[in-house]
Amino acid sequence: MNNGAEVIRGIVGKGGCLSMACIVEAVDGFLCDVQPVDGDIAAIKGVRLNASGVSGLVVTPKIGSVVLVVMLGANDGFVGMFSEVEKVEFIDESGFEMVVEKGNIEINGGENGGIIKLKELESNLKSLKNFVESMHQTIPDALTAIGASSAASGEVGSAAYELAMTGKKIEIKDMENKKIKH
Repeated sequence: MNNGAEVIRGIVGKGGCLSMACIVEAVDGFLCDVQPVDGDIAAIKGVRLNASGVSGLVVTPKIGSVVLVVMLGANDGFVGMFSEVEKVEFIDESGFEMVVEKGNIEINGGENGGIIKLKELESNLKSLKNFVESMHQTIPDALTAIGASSAASGEVGSAAYELAMTGKKIEIKDMENKKIKH
């Protein structure tokens, strides 16, 4: 097996770049270790998964998958294509982070819980609205049925309740954020 750095230096040192299919052996943050499929080249350590190593888009390959590694120098390479992806992360310099992994999307650590299912929220709010409106309609009748034994009940209580509720209603407004959909 040839020393990978010497082979790469021989090709890239002439002003070009080298791309090769490799098997992913290990992943650590923004770097991975790969073994070229061509068994004549030694494993390559510290191949970049993104440009900066601090922020930006990071595609993490599955260990054991095939990737295309582009070597810009003897010890400077990056993964350009992926056969299988473990996760995708976007991290910007302000601290915003979005991770897509195993069918889930997590934004900024997920501390705010899941995104609300708008249709279910709307259904729940309409149910609550119907309940409150039904209660509003039955209270005056209930107060009248109690009778006139005290000022707060009977027709006096019913009239006071009706007056207090005049113009009051429950309104459900459009809650959809059209910029984020799922």
